[in-house]
Amino acid sequence: MPSAVSSDPVNSEPKQTLKRKRNDYEPEGSIRVPPPLSPQLLLLQLPTLLAHPPSHPLHIPGLHLSLLAYRKCLSLGGLTPDSECRALLGIVEVGIRVAGAGLSTRPEAEWTWAARIENEVERSIGKGLLLCEQHTSLRIHKVHFLSLHVRLAIWQHNFKNDPPHTLYMPHLSLISLALSSNPPDIPQALQSTATLSELAVKLKDQPILLLSNVIRLRILMKGEQWTDVPESLQQVETLLRFEVDPALPNSTNAQGVAFRTFETSFDAAMAVHTLMLGIVYYTQIGNSIEASKRLAHLHFLLDSGLLEAFPQGLVSVVLQSGPPLLLRVTHPRILLQLAFLTSSISKRDPVGRKPRRKAFAQEGLSMIESESRGFIDLPLWSGLHEMNEVTMGISKIKADLLCELAAVAISRSEFSDAKTLLSDLISYTRSTGLFPSFAARIALHQAHLAHATGNSPRAMLCYRAAAHLGGEGTWLWASARAGEIGLRIGLGDQSELSPLDRETLQLCRGSGGTLECVGRVLEAASTDEIVKAKQHLKLSLEMATAAQDNHLRALVLAITSSYYFHTAGDHALVMLRTCRQLAAGMGSSDASGSSQSEGATGNAALGLWVGERFLEIYNRQGRLDKVEKQKVLNEEFTSALGRIVEFASQAEPGRS
Repeated sequence: MPSAVSSDPVNSEPKQTLKRKRNDYEPEGSIRVPPPLSPQLLLLQLPTLLAHPPSHPLHIPGLHLSLLAYRKCLSLGGLTPDSECRALLGIVEVGIRVAGAGLSTRPEAEWTWAARIENEVERSIGKGLLLCEQHTSLRIHKVHFLSLHVRLAIWQHNFKNDPPHTLYMPHLSLISLALSSNPPDIPQALQSTATLSELAVKLKDQPILLLSNVIRLRILMKGEQWTDVPESLQQVETLLRFEVDPALPNSTNAQGVAFRTFETSFDAAMAVHTLMLGIVYYTQIGNSIEASKRLAHLHFLLDSGLLEAFPQGLVSVVLQSGPPLLLRVTHPRILLQLAFLTSSISKRDPVGRKPRRKAFAQEGLSMIESESRGFIDLPLWSGLHEMNEVTMGISKIKADLLCELAAVAISRSEFSDAKTLLSDLISYTRSTGLFPSFAARIALHQAHLAHATGNSPRAMLCYRAAAHLGGEGTWLWASARAGEIGLRIGLGDQSELSPLDRETLQLCRGSGGTLECVGRVLEAASTDEIVKAKQHLKLSLEMATAAQDNHLRALVLAITSSYYFHTAGDHALVMLRTCRQLAAGMGSSDASGSSQSEGATGNAALGLWVGERFLEIYNRQGRLDKVEKQKVLNEEFTSALGRIVEFASQAEPGRS
């Protein structure tokens, strides 16, 4: 059926299919070419083509032409704020390179183009900073302009143009920016810290030199560059003069040990941060003596009300000239909670009725709960961002304290408490949005709990989940992989170690402290050479003793005694007695002495293993009275293991 024709003269023409309109510059039958760039954009891109290294013969001509390109770009006009900012920044960067090469001071006629380049650079910096203030989108370049201005002032040895505090702030901003990136830019942060330290030396500002060294120590520990930490820590402690000097203000604690006190808020803040970093480092490498010294000093300072010197987290740094520098440091509310967490992790011994690791963690959680609704003192200019930083920091510390309590409960065979604590940890991290950050650690604790209660399939699954979530090469990955290797060895796996297993043990050996000790125990268990195994066990025993980690020390003693059981019975007997005492102390009953409470027999599995060795020795020696007593004790351990199996079956109903 034919369609009707419109009587409207406008619409009387047949409709045409819409087609892309061809640009005038695009010839028919050719490919589409982009529109030509404006002269301003071409001039902005030209210096990237002219850039050459200093060893290139065209390096200096490239600098000259780059300056001409930026100057011509600015003279054309009609620039957008972003293009104008880029051109000004280009003049500053190239100009500083020209001035740094000494070209502006040469009297020859061929270098007239570089004369008075410092003045042009300073004018460009001023214009650039003004642009950054006028346009919000350009404020990201403000730190770059300021840092370049500082470089120019250092090269000119001209520190009187700007107050010193304005010279320090760009470097502090660059350090914060490098550390806040994901992942943190450790090399850039260290480079900015070195520049800050050099500037402090030139301006003779001792507090800024101390600040730069404390920041460097924190960066090294954050980047896990452990080989450089001892020297950096010693430098900071020397600047703080921790060693007691009769000429310095100091006091003594209840034990009569002299500690230095600090008068200014800045020194107090730096001292607290340094002591905490030192405790964490010496705990990491397993040196409990050095960690305990700094922990005692830290508690003395906190008990003296040191944190009251900066209640809002602000400290004032007095400089040689100009106004003081106002710094924002870690809020004292966070520092107080960190003190409990640091104290808990530094105490590795789970033996006794009230181990200090558990006591510090419980006290920290109690304080967080009591102050959860308290007022957090912040400056008037603070915003919700600063408030959220403090509250989130406390939330992370609470999750860490729950992890410590769960770990010590597992090591003390308090399995029902450990299960409850892990459930609380999961619930808390999910409600606060911290679960992704703690998922690997939670899986590792679940693996340890399943391993300790004999649920091998679940332990293997959790170890692998923890390694996957932790990420290859991290300490969490190494710890989870080491746990899996130990579980396989315990189940009687006689196969040789895989390349991945050997990589794990190598990473453990380079980690120091507990991980290195565990790695050497696994190497001893996986080698057929008795001499080499004894060497590994001897080193691991020394490390566990130095760290005061009696949980790990008991395991090493038990394994070592098996090598001397048939050849040096008296020597083995001494180790077994020490192992029995440690096993009994891991889960000692409270003051009420309830013998049926969970963990009252200590580590039941280790206690039974040691008891069976004692029974064999007593039978060999013909000491029948000892044999009967040991049989009774072994029955108690067997009964305790039965309760553990029952607990594991209730926790996992589907377990066969």
